Parts: sequence; C-alpha cells; structure tokens
Amino acid sequence: MVNSITSNISQLRGIAETDLSRSGKAPPGGGIAQPSPIAGAEDVILSSAARTLPAEMTKGPPVNEALVAHLSSEIAAGRYPLDPGKIAEALSSQVSLIAE
Repeated sequence: MVNSITSNISQLRGIAETDLSRSGKAPPGGGIAQPSPIAGAEDVILSSAARTLPAEMTKGPPVNEALVAHLSSEIAAGRYPLDPGKIAEALSSQVSLIAE
C-alpha cells in the first residue's frame, strides 16, 4: 500500500514539475505548487520535509534486525524468559489505550 501511495505521489510530483517548467514559474521557497481543485483557491507549497516523506515511508519502520534475530534465536532455544502475566498486562494496557 505504501508503494502505491508513493508511486501516486511521485507521478503527481512529476506532473507538477513538468507544468512548472513549461510555464517558467517556480513557487516561492523552491516548493512544488500543487494544482488547486477549486478555481481561485490558493496553491499549496510543500515543505522539504513533506517532499521527502514518501521516501521515508518506503523504508518502513525502524527495526533493529540484529536484535530481532538475537531475541528470536533465544526464544526458540528456550533461553528467553517469557512471563505470560507481563505479556497479558502489556497487551491489556495497549487495548485500553485504543478503546479510549
């Protein structure tokens, strides 16, 4: 899903850049002006942080793969203590956060 969103954003960005280069106009601040769906409405200028967001999204969440592999092997070998009470308590606290 993230890839399709990123692809759509990239296509829109390319269209906007092409339109700007044809018109010879550049939006203030070097941002990309987005087409306005309503006649007479203001143009939207994306910040540099917003323009780099799709690239950040394709990387996925930050995961320490070495730690995940280590913990997985410890659990599989039976060397990692699992406390069902603590697990249930942690899950319960998360469910209460979602329900609020």
